[in-house]
Amino acid sequence: MNAVRRIAMVVGFATWLFSFSLLHDARARFDGGPPGWLTGLLGVALIMTIGTAVTAAIRLPIWPWCAVAGAVFVVAGVIGIHFVKLQIHSNALIRAKLPGGVSLSAVFQDIFRTGGVHVFFFVVAPAILLVTGAYGWFRGPRNIFLTEDPHAA
Repeated sequence: MNAVRRIAMVVGFATWLFSFSLLHDARARFDGGPPGWLTGLLGVALIMTIGTAVTAAIRLPIWPWCAVAGAVFVVAGVIGIHFVKLQIHSNALIRAKLPGGVSLSAVFQDIFRTGGVHVFFFVVAPAILLVTGAYGWFRGPRNIFLTEDPHAA
């Protein structure tokens, strides 16, 4: 269990840095700032990923919940930021009387065109957080208010 918790701690911290980068990029990229729902989504991803790292480091048994929630919100945040980016481009096409629209496949194509690090933090890091969170929940203590036994293997 300690190895899984440490993996969640390291991946949670790295994903927190990525989430911070996404939020900062969204604020800089969009004129007038990103939509409120996107800021909220990225903010929750930021809180859940650092929550995973911190709660796993101090052995609080809520770290599996934070890991699973962090994975979900990071994936949703990445999809959201690319959706807004494509929606702004689509609105410009519609104003120019050209066909436009945003589909989920266009969003995924845009995500996978972005680069290796972006794709890693969209696919691999959330998958690791999801697996470690599920493993920690199924194999870990059930009482939220007690910390893990530091001598347990």
